[in-house]
Amino acid sequence: MLGRALGFSDPEVVRILKENFIPVVGDDWYQRRRKDEVGKFFRSVVDQTWKAGKWGANGGDNRQGIYCFTPSGRMLTEMKNIGNQPGELRRLLQGGVAAWNRLPVEERRPGAVTVPEVAFDPGYHRPVPPGALVLRQYQRGLQRAADGTLEAHDFSFGKAPVWAQRDRAWILADEWKALVPAKPTAGATVDVPAPLKRRLLRHHFVEALVGEPGVWTPEQIRSERFTLTVESVTASTLQYRLEGSVLLSTEADPAAARCGLQGNLAGLATYDRAKGSFTRFDLVLVADCWGALNPHNPVSREGRNPVGWAFELGTGADVDAVPPQGARMLQPYLNP
Repeated sequence: MLGRALGFSDPEVVRILKENFIPVVGDDWYQRRRKDEVGKFFRSVVDQTWKAGKWGANGGDNRQGIYCFTPSGRMLTEMKNIGNQPGELRRLLQGGVAAWNRLPVEERRPGAVTVPEVAFDPGYHRPVPPGALVLRQYQRGLQRAADGTLEAHDFSFGKAPVWAQRDRAWILADEWKALVPAKPTAGATVDVPAPLKRRLLRHHFVEALVGEPGVWTPEQIRSERFTLTVESVTASTLQYRLEGSVLLSTEADPAAARCGLQGNLAGLATYDRAKGSFTRFDLVLVADCWGALNPHNPVSREGRNPVGWAFELGTGADVDAVPPQGARMLQPYLNP
């Protein structure tokens, strides 16, 4: 984890990738299990390394690594993991570029490989559900200034800088439609669907500044309040305001809990009555966090520290098709 953070934040690594590669990120746990052309291609690439074979009935051992390969699947260079020196990744990428340049011209020309449309293994394919809203999520560490106000906290974990972390959140079609009253009136409150609240609480309100986040259990939701109010009603729009609070902790007594999160919510949303869709969905959470929910993760900062979350409505760009981290186990995410 530390090596990846150091390596992929290195300016020279970023330059080499932008100028010479098409970066692809895949979930090893998924790729070695999926029974479709994508999984077949992944296994054919990895089988050119020291990790060849021994796939086993359920995907076998992990195949995590950094692989430089051609569109046809020819391996150029590879390494198991990045160490704590970005120079290792730079050398790998430079070796990949050199190996590519040694290939025959006909293998390197645009269009040398044609990729047909393929069917995806539904067990390992997570498209945005039909009609769902996609929220872009940003999370970053904060700190309190001497006067008590909050400000950004750019800190390091080991030698690696800790920056804002990104994710996406899904609001299913029936959930956002439930937020639109049949006869809206200004000042009325609207019930936020329980599955939507649980999805945000369990999968998104998780401090994940370092490493892979965990998931809160239903029992670890100690208290929550989502108050959604219709602020104004016109012929064309509904304007909403959200206020709330959350408390999550691994043990019943937050003061003694190994890990916890306590904070306040605020949000604004706009519904376009003519389009029949939300055009704004902003949500902010500021919470004091402590511990690491995932027991395999290190603690990002000792003690209790403020963390900020910001959510905004996606635009339909390619990045909005990247599934949420929590959707790695799809059904528990959709039905929390």
